[in-house]
Amino acid sequence: MPSSSHLTVIDIEKDTGLMRALAARKQSALQDIMNQHLSGLLAFATRLVRERTDAEDIVQEAFFRLWQAAADWKQGGRIRPWLYTTTYRLGIDHIRRQARHAPMQEDGEPLQDMEASLVERADISALIGQLPQRQRAALSLYIEGYNHNEAAQIMDLSLDAFTSLLARARKTLLHHTRTGETHEKRRKP
Repeated sequence: MPSSSHLTVIDIEKDTGLMRALAARKQSALQDIMNQHLSGLLAFATRLVRERTDAEDIVQEAFFRLWQAAADWKQGGRIRPWLYTTTYRLGIDHIRRQARHAPMQEDGEPLQDMEASLVERADISALIGQLPQRQRAALSLYIEGYNHNEAAQIMDLSLDAFTSLLARARKTLLHHTRTGETHEKRRKP
């Protein structure tokens, strides 16, 4: 079995070749990259922003930005972390824009989707969707298979900060499954 470092070298060479082809505007390279990463990115973005259509737009933008960045790609760069970092940042920007434009109650709190609060959250992905945004992102990256170092880098956090955030996400998720209480329910007056 090849060593982990050997696989990394092979992966880096493969990514470098794909990015060279992408810089040459070969659509087959973009198709190969999308075939490798689309489903994982879409799942990650959907967990992050909670809406499939918004997630699709975010992932499409991430691939477009990869297309634009191809000519300036650094030798030895990895496509997967780049795409996840870009998707994460686009998702956070989307969440912030939504928060600024959310309808407000008289007390200044955003209106919650009443139907969503009535629906029981038996599915784990629904519970993850109720986590605070940074905990949801940390857990989603972990579920996608990133190790703590990679996920911390994507979220622009120290390793300790990421590890703590992931532990809080797990604790919150465990609390939700035991009590049925969600992040949204706790925030209501």
